[in-house]
Order: sequence, then C-alpha cells, then structure tokens
Amino acid sequence: MVHNEVLRQLNAGTAALVKIIGIGMLALGVLLATLAEARADSYPVDGGPDKGDHSFCFDPNYPMATAVRDRAVWTMDNNEGVEAQTVVNTVQKSSCGPHTDVRFQQRSLGEDYYGYAPCILRNAGATTCDRRDVRFNWGEVREDATNDNFFARMNLCHEVGHTLGARHYASTSSSPDSDGMGGRINSCMISGVHDSGALWTRSYGAHHRAHINNYF
Repeated sequence: MVHNEVLRQLNAGTAALVKIIGIGMLALGVLLATLAEARADSYPVDGGPDKGDHSFCFDPNYPMATAVRDRAVWTMDNNEGVEAQTVVNTVQKSSCGPHTDVRFQQRSLGEDYYGYAPCILRNAGATTCDRRDVRFNWGEVREDATNDNFFARMNLCHEVGHTLGARHYASTSSSPDSDGMGGRINSCMISGVHDSGALWTRSYGAHHRAHINNYF
C-alpha cells in the first residue's frame, strides 16, 4: 500500500511538472512569436525620430483645409490617435518652431502621391530626425478617393506613422500583423487608397505599436 501511494504521488508530481513545463513552453512560444512579429521589418525607418514629446504644428505657408486640419489633430490626439494608441506624448504648438517634430502642410505632390513625410532636419551628430514635414496632397486625395475624409484620415495616420519611424507595407499579404490563424491584419501603414472608414484605416497594428513603444 505504501509502495502504491508513493507511486501515485510520484505520478501526480510528474503530471504537475509536465503541466508546468507545458504552460512554460506555451508562454515561451507566445513570447517568441511576439518577438518574431516585432522583427518582421526593420525599425526605425530613415534613422527614426528623436525621443521625448512628439510636437506638431500647422505650417502657415501651406495651410490645410479645415477638414484636413481637424483630421490631423485627431491623428495625433489622445482619443484615438497617436497618444491613445502608443506611449508617445504629442503636443500641439501654436506656431512652428525650428525643432517642432512634425510640420503639417497641404501641398501638391503630383499624380498618385497622396502624402510624403521627408526628414527636413537631422539632429547634430546623430542619424535621428529632428523635424519632418507631413505633406498632404488634398487635391489628389479628393480625386481618387470615394470618401475624401475617410481617406484623409487614413493617409494622415500613415504619414505620421513614418514620423514615428514606422515602415509601410504594400498589401495585406505583406502586413507584419498576423490574425493568429494564418491570415494578416491591416493597419493604416498599408500603401494605396483605403477609404472605408474601418477602424484599422486609422490605427497602427500591434507590430508597429510595439516598435514605437519600445523605441520611445
């Protein structure tokens, strides 16, 4: 009887150990999958931004239409924009200074160019970008989109993503975000015209949020 009881306890202990190991392996698998997801593309793009507050302003030399300006603010704010989705603190400036991180402009960029976020000023002795313009082509957006305002919101999310160091991708199949079932999930960092107004068109995916949060 004693022998049987010892065996029973040993078997129970082994089963518990196997269960613990199994849980640990599952957690490790999730961690590795997450890390692999975060390494799916290089970050940051073009040297990345400087850290700290991500300040923005509206360039009076290239004034934005009211509808576009509103959506630029929404892209940055703490309701559903950058501040709500990431650890980044955004600050709107009443005027554009030489070191304001993001300068919003409405500009003509040519056919099929909806937005552009070039680095205008790099930090001295560093590869990081001190200031970027977000150049928004409202005329081309209105020409090509079915819903101008929805596409404006998506495009601004996309270009601001570049100011945060995020890289865009070409199509759903190349999205860095997995749905966990073999498919891919889109975010505003996809290229092209996407004007459905769906939540993903104004959101950063888990992949890019992880990059941004780890960087800042």
